[in-house]
Amino acid sequence: MSSRLLSHRTVLNAARVHKMVAIRAMSTQGKYQEMGGDSSNISTALKALAGVMGAGAAIAYVQSGPRYTPLPMETPEDPAPVSKAAIVSGAVAVGAAEADGFTPSYNNLELLEGEGKLTMVWDQDGTKYAQVVDLTSGDIVQGPGPVADSSAAKEDVVVVSTPAETPTKSAPVSTPVTSTPTSTPTPAPAPTSAVEPTADHQTELKDLMQRLVSIERNLNNCCTPSAPSAGMSGYPAFEDNNTSLLKKHLTPEVYMACESKVTSNGFTFQDVIQSGVDNQDSGVGAYAGDEESYAAFAPLFDRIIEDYHNGYKPTDRHPSDMDASKLHGVADAEGDYVISTRIRVGRNIRGLGLSPGISRAQRRKVEQLMVESLNQLEGDLAGKYYSLGSMSEQDRTQLVADHFLFKKGDRFLQSAGANRDWPEARGIFHNNDKTFLVWVNEEDQMRIISMEKGADAKKIFERLSRGIAAVEAKIKAAGYEFAHNDHLGFIHSCPTNCGTGMRASVHAKLPNVGQHPDFKKWCAKLRLQPRGIHGEHSESDGGVYDLSNKERLGKSEVELVQTMIDGVKVLIEAEKALAAGKEVPAVLRA
Repeated sequence: MSSRLLSHRTVLNAARVHKMVAIRAMSTQGKYQEMGGDSSNISTALKALAGVMGAGAAIAYVQSGPRYTPLPMETPEDPAPVSKAAIVSGAVAVGAAEADGFTPSYNNLELLEGEGKLTMVWDQDGTKYAQVVDLTSGDIVQGPGPVADSSAAKEDVVVVSTPAETPTKSAPVSTPVTSTPTSTPTPAPAPTSAVEPTADHQTELKDLMQRLVSIERNLNNCCTPSAPSAGMSGYPAFEDNNTSLLKKHLTPEVYMACESKVTSNGFTFQDVIQSGVDNQDSGVGAYAGDEESYAAFAPLFDRIIEDYHNGYKPTDRHPSDMDASKLHGVADAEGDYVISTRIRVGRNIRGLGLSPGISRAQRRKVEQLMVESLNQLEGDLAGKYYSLGSMSEQDRTQLVADHFLFKKGDRFLQSAGANRDWPEARGIFHNNDKTFLVWVNEEDQMRIISMEKGADAKKIFERLSRGIAAVEAKIKAAGYEFAHNDHLGFIHSCPTNCGTGMRASVHAKLPNVGQHPDFKKWCAKLRLQPRGIHGEHSESDGGVYDLSNKERLGKSEVELVQTMIDGVKVLIEAEKALAAGKEVPAVLRA
């Protein structure tokens, strides 16, 4: 089963270089799926295949070429049950479009798994190549490099097979790599009985997906389009007092690994780092222009993410939990300190870029999808969308009075390119009760917000959860989905927001706590982030602070809201103690 999934991922990454991908898959229960589009659909396609695999066995066809030309596929009217052996031996075919005389760069790909390693052998432009990947670490331990004294004829359609019952052990590979003969795949053995997925199968699948994250990153480095290298001539100058994560992690080695890479959406490494170069006081200094940026520029982003998100590794997996019933307690039961509570998340639509790299057409498409989706919301979520470019002065005045109207991005986002074409294709939705909002095409394509006066975080989170689910259902009905993967969770333009993309915050009156010299240290201990009530980089107003969870990645939504509730409760106890001339809670003194 592991070879089967590795075959899918390997071929998909090889196809990425050709920009266009088609996936066709069918389960033993007769469920048929087909997808086509640009390279941003690759992750979606893999998820579809994994879903089919969970229902039984699948036969999948992957096609790459200058345009989407479906391969023939027979659909049996009464598919027979398939055994586990047949699942393992399922075939993957890679084909090229016949138009324009196009031929693929990757042919006759063979995969041999054994002794903890995956050996890949393929024909590339008439020469046989090989590469060995360590399945435990995901590292490339040999190659990619040419096999000595070999040649191969190009073929328009190639079949990739995996072992039928027992894995074939790969022979040790040295430089030059020993030639591996190409053979016609053997048909799967006749099925005998259906096999239902078991808990062990699911565990194995999750483990494989985690290992594949690292393997995919290495393969992406081979397949990401490149621009002519300028070497170190474009390496930025940093001021001595610059403390950004960009400066910390942009070593010459990292720079050279990334500087010539370009995503399929046209986002370059210079685009990634421009904001941090322009703004030497940046905390992070790097932005992603599309989902692919996190793979193409992984040598930088992996280091920034691990540093910012408390040691989060490239092989770690992100959990998600939107079940409000699991929350307990109230930060301010008496209602004397918490003025209001607000929980927001960010979301972006797969294949339509991120704000620093989104095109004008993509941004307009996002607004179109959001207007259609939001106008269909019902019940307490129903409301109205206001376009920033065409709203009336009366509506603008009211939105300002309600503190709903978002402004043009700050200088950090300006340098990142997120403010282009302002205010076109941007807008605000709020429900009739003004407790559920969606900002469209701000820093992210969606900022989904639930809020109200007081400290009832559980009620506010429950509304948010319902709202997200409703919006997501409408997006999926239109043929799109949120940008998400098992490693980074929900994808955002700023790496600090990846994961949940959540800020669960309160505005709280804490004049004594805020003036204490250890205030920021206390917040760090409680895993909270303090700021002024007018947003990031602002100061407190009258002793009122915005307090939110600092973490985004590696912990679920429920965990982070609970962190905020518990932390604010401790700070309120400290405020009471300081006002009475007593010691602050022990947890802050430890």
